[in-house]
Formats: sequence, structure tokens, C-alpha cells
Amino acid sequence: MKTIYRYVIIAIVLLGAIYYLLPQNNNINLGLDLKGGMHVILGVQVNKAVEAKLNSIVSQLKRDLLDKSVDYAYIRKVGNKIEIALKIDSSELVKGIIDKNYPYFEISSWQESDKKLTLVLSENEAERIKNYAVDQALQVVRNRVDEFGVTEPVIQKQGQYQILVQLPGVTDPKRALELIGKTAQLEFYLVDEDIDMRNVLSGNIPPDDIVLYQKLYDDKGREINKIPYPLKRPPVLTGEYLSDAEVRISPQYNQPYVMIRFDAVGSKLFEEITSNNVGKKLAIVLDNQVYSAPVIREPIAGGIAQITGDFTMQEARDLAVVLRAGSLPAPVEILENRTVGPSLGRDSIESGIKAAIIALIMVIAFLAYYYKLAGIFANIA
Repeated sequence: MKTIYRYVIIAIVLLGAIYYLLPQNNNINLGLDLKGGMHVILGVQVNKAVEAKLNSIVSQLKRDLLDKSVDYAYIRKVGNKIEIALKIDSSELVKGIIDKNYPYFEISSWQESDKKLTLVLSENEAERIKNYAVDQALQVVRNRVDEFGVTEPVIQKQGQYQILVQLPGVTDPKRALELIGKTAQLEFYLVDEDIDMRNVLSGNIPPDDIVLYQKLYDDKGREINKIPYPLKRPPVLTGEYLSDAEVRISPQYNQPYVMIRFDAVGSKLFEEITSNNVGKKLAIVLDNQVYSAPVIREPIAGGIAQITGDFTMQEARDLAVVLRAGSLPAPVEILENRTVGPSLGRDSIESGIKAAIIALIMVIAFLAYYYKLAGIFANIA
């Protein structure tokens, strides 16, 4: 009876071993050294993150001063400083607002003759913004790579402001770099239609305006023209409220476009913006390039908008990917880019298989020679 149990146990173990040796149950994800792929080091331009934060604070300061009925001539960013020019001397009120709402700013000077305050961002706050930008960029790159569908990538912080990205098995490195490195900062601006186009072309624009361009392409994808748009700063809405992006086909032109959907807060803001600006143009801007500037015909409820352009299907899909994954808090630059071929990995795998077979044969031969019959039984087991 004991012998039967012994054979049953041996049979179960053998069947289990054979099952786990089958190819479909032995999927090993090969790394960059064995499978080949991309090795990229990205440098996060952290100073741009500080600059973006200062621009955001300028917009918020304008709202805060208007709420307190402070009459100012202008509020603008100059380098890493913010200048506030007052029409009447209300400096004590402004200082109180800054101390309460912006404690990380220091008032470096007050020019009584010009009624001008100058604010400087503290070094600790600037460093915090830079470190947060790198951490946020790391997460955004990870989200984009997940959408790209790479198995077991390596994405980690390297040094102070750098990100290491390794993508095993990537066969289209150009597309992967475009997906990873695209800033994808989506913004909506009202077009300043009160300014003469001759002034726009000569650069004679109001201090709160910015000129951005819409590029036009021919059938072969070559740029043939650029249309300037004077836009009112700051943007009325940004991509931070985006909840989804997907590719659709226009039934009228049979061209792909990207449909974007805002979250609850963004939907409410978008409806307010379109309600208050019926008849005006709203420019859709991605990475400082105007994609379209349609006229607002009526209030738009539901938080849905379209990004149109001369997209190929692949370009539209990639744009939807980066918008879903989120925009980078600051641009990134490629400091190092290497494409690793799989030939070394293939050689390593073949060498490993040969070594394992030779070792197995030598062990079997040694057991049979040294232990005679017992060695043969051991080899069979």
C-alpha cells in the first residue's frame, strides 16, 4: 500500500513539473539587457515650473486685489519677481493680502514715487516647486508609458532633476520619445479682437496680451503658413480640469479629432466662460500652439470640447494618450538617448541554454559513472 502511495506522489510531482515547463506557463518578461529597447535620461526644466507658478500667482493676485477694491495699474512677472504698480497708495492693504495669502513671498522693495511693490519668491518655496515638478513629471511619464503598453518599464528619479526611463522591446523609439516628452499643457484663451492686426504683426500689443500662432500644413504635412492670434492673459481655463480624451471621426470631413471632457468643476467653469463670452472667439492652445479658435455661438453645457487639426489617426491617438495621462508640470529635455539592440541579449540567452545543457549532461554522466546502478536510478528520478 505504501508503494502505491509513493508512485502516486511521484506521478503527481512529475506531472506538475511537466505542466510548469510548458511554454505558456513559463512567460518570463525580459529586461532591456536581454530584449533590447530604449534607454533615455530626461532632464526636467524646473525653472520653467517656477515660472509657471509665478504666472499662476499673478493671475490669483489680480483676483485678490480686485476683491478688495485695490486700484492697480499692472501686476506682472519680471524674472523671478512680481511687480505691483498701484494707482493710489494702498500699499499697507496689499502687504496685508500678501502676508495672509502668500507668506512665501518677501517684499524686497517699495518705491513710493512710483507706488510700486516688488515681491521675491523665497528660496525654500522655489526649491519645493522644483522638487514637486520632478515628482509630478515622474508620475506623468509613468502614466504615459502605461498607456503606451510597455511591459515592465523602468521609470525612476536619477540625480536631483533627472528621470531615467528604460523601455524594453520598444520598436518605434521616435513615437515613444514624442509621447514621453510632449508637455501637453492645454489652455483656453479669449482672443483679443479689439486690437488691430497691424499692431499684432509689429509686436505693439497690450502688456496683458500674448501672441501665439496656428500652423497650417499642406497635404504632405509641410508647414505653409502661420496665423497670429492676440490672446488675453491669463488663460480662462486649463487642462488641469480634464477628465478624459478620446479620438472621434468627424462625419462632415471624415477627419479624426480629439474630444475632451472636463470634470464637474471644469464643466461648470466652461459653461460660465461660454455663457459670458457669446460671439467671441475662444482659442484652444496646446503647448503654446493654437489648434483652433472657434466663435462661441451659445453657452456650452456638459463640459465637452473638441481639438481639431490636420491630424493623422496616429497623431490623434497619441494626443489623446498624453492628455489622458496629464500634462507635464515643466518641459523635459532628452539628455541621453540610446537604443539597445537585442543581439547581446540573444547571445546571452543562447549561451545560458548551452551552459545549462552541458552542465546537465556532465552531472548525469558523473552520477552514472561514480554511483553505477544507483546513479542511473537517480538520473531517471
